[in-house]
Amino acid sequence: MARIWSGIESLFDVQNELSFRLSMYAAVLIADEIDERIEVQARFKRLYGLRSKAVHGAKMEAAKLTETLEASWSLLCDLLVSCIRSGSSVPSTAALDRALLGRQLVRKDGASFSAADHPAEATSADRPRHGNSTVTDIPN
Repeated sequence: MARIWSGIESLFDVQNELSFRLSMYAAVLIADEIDERIEVQARFKRLYGLRSKAVHGAKMEAAKLTETLEASWSLLCDLLVSCIRSGSSVPSTAALDRALLGRQLVRKDGASFSAADHPAEATSADRPRHGNSTVTDIPN
């Protein structure tokens, strides 16, 4: 259990608010639609709670522990597939934060585009504006 979750946690550069931030990053990385993100976040938080119980010595029935291990492994696999879809590297926490605030992540298959991670490819509409202007969001 601990090794699976070490793999999940190592994907993201998160030092505090682990459960909250990791669940939000997993949701935005795995899913593009808001309803799917809500489901992923809830799944992540539920599993993270069970993981905490298991690694900190709480009593768990064998069936519940097995179910948690399998669901945690599935979550790690979903995250890894999503990382592959995002290109050659795991999106930065800054890119994930922008996605949480309305920007979409870069998808290798071209489904979405994040100008901040690929400034050479960005158009002027994709770049943040300063002063009295606002940041232009990438259309869905």
